[in-house]
Amino acid sequence: MLLLIGGMCGTIVVADTKTITDMRGKNVTIPANPERVAIMNAGFLAQLTRALGVSDKIKATGGLLFDWEDNEDQNEYIYLNPDFMNLPNIYGWQDPLNAETLAFTNPDLVIWEDTEYTQGAKYKEQNNKDIDTIENTLKVPLVLVKGTGLYGNKDNQATYDTITLMGEIFNTQEKAAEINAEMQKRIAEVEERTKKITPDKQAKVLFLGLTDELPSPAWENNYGDAKFSDNILNVKNVYTDTNTRKISAEHIIKLNPEVIILTSYSKKGLNPDIFKEDDTFKELRNVDAIKNDRVYSVGDMTWIGDYGLDTPMILMTEAKGAYPDLFGDINVRDWSIDYLKKIYGMNDDEATTLYDDIIGMSWTKKKNF
Repeated sequence: MLLLIGGMCGTIVVADTKTITDMRGKNVTIPANPERVAIMNAGFLAQLTRALGVSDKIKATGGLLFDWEDNEDQNEYIYLNPDFMNLPNIYGWQDPLNAETLAFTNPDLVIWEDTEYTQGAKYKEQNNKDIDTIENTLKVPLVLVKGTGLYGNKDNQATYDTITLMGEIFNTQEKAAEINAEMQKRIAEVEERTKKITPDKQAKVLFLGLTDELPSPAWENNYGDAKFSDNILNVKNVYTDTNTRKISAEHIIKLNPEVIILTSYSKKGLNPDIFKEDDTFKELRNVDAIKNDRVYSVGDMTWIGDYGLDTPMILMTEAKGAYPDLFGDINVRDWSIDYLKKIYGMNDDEATTLYDDIIGMSWTKKKNF
């Protein structure tokens, strides 16, 4: 069977195809061995192409690089795939798709990730329009996958399913199964230790996307940067509003969390000691979490809420911060670097640089966390 794909630079003939069912439930005919793939996502697919060893097949990206981002070459996804910095940017989800750029790359396949954000009220209409353009105007096959926690799902199944599907697309099923097994084992280690905590013993936690100054975004239960806060972490999220919004110092003082988890919106969010060191936040110093040194950062791992392959490291960091006695035998830094080595096939130096310098978790070494 032959698949003909039309593009601005002419027609490409791709030998041998296969049909797979994507995460819409749609049967999509794709090349048996895709060689010119465009990905649109907030980071998960970039992680996964590296982990599966198929980064060289990616010829365009969207949703990874933004005009407003400083030092974009230092983000996790570019560290994992340095050549992505030089690929065409098709934009997407935060900005309308650049269909002309996509067509110019002559893709034989587009892989498009739905996330909490692409399916939110602000971006959903544009997202669906862009998918329609790719499938019905450019006539390029599109496989839709789903990110972590989509549609309020309170488990990691969408992530596992995406990993499996990517393995089928790129004929790397064995490696995909290994990645899923490693993730499941690590997340189960967190869940097993926290599941017996009774409501009266739950840690009172605030998930705060710290910006350079307050107000800063706070995350409601099981959404965005507070994913899995009740069903895996088993904590009490003190921010009880039903929508993410920026909260003031006064609001944080009133909530008085026992634990603060920082999710980074600026470099200040990488430093758990920021509230004590920076006078911008001095009015918060009597908040229990700050007074008792129970502030922890997950660095840049929750970037735009697309947890992806970082999910086990995020959850372990948060779980030990909330319940130090339950996780006293685990050094989160060593545990996480070991995980990165296994997922990406990295050596010690590569994994340590990714964890400390790129993701922004060097504080765990300083605090022996």
